[in-house]
Amino acid sequence: LTYGLLLGCGAAQPSKEQMKAVRDGQNRLFQKIVSEGSFQIWKLRNTRRIEKGDDAEYRQSESEVQNKFLAAVKAMAKADFAMTSVARYGKQAIPLEFVKNTWRKLATIDTEQEDGGSRARTGQVGVLVGSGLT
Repeated sequence: LTYGLLLGCGAAQPSKEQMKAVRDGQNRLFQKIVSEGSFQIWKLRNTRRIEKGDDAEYRQSESEVQNKFLAAVKAMAKADFAMTSVARYGKQAIPLEFVKNTWRKLATIDTEQEDGGSRARTGQVGVLVGSGLT
């Protein structure tokens, strides 16, 4: 993972060989994970530099960092599935299959909601840690 990739992850264009991954939602998931990971790192740094007075000895535990990151990923999945509601968002709703393809390896899909949307039961999002995403 390079600095350039961190800065440009949202603009990354897949090669022809990678187009199947795009259809499968992997590129979108990659963009979401990289950008959220960068944001979480920035927030951790700000906590140490601003809230803790740049205390060089201050460290958040690994489990605390993982829990914060997983909570952010779960919130992203939940928001994505909420945005599939045609009743709420009309033509701007994200297609359900698109969202399912993005999150299918990290979340289980609950049944359809009454409003036509879908929910992600993100109890399995924890598999992300140590999944080997590079």
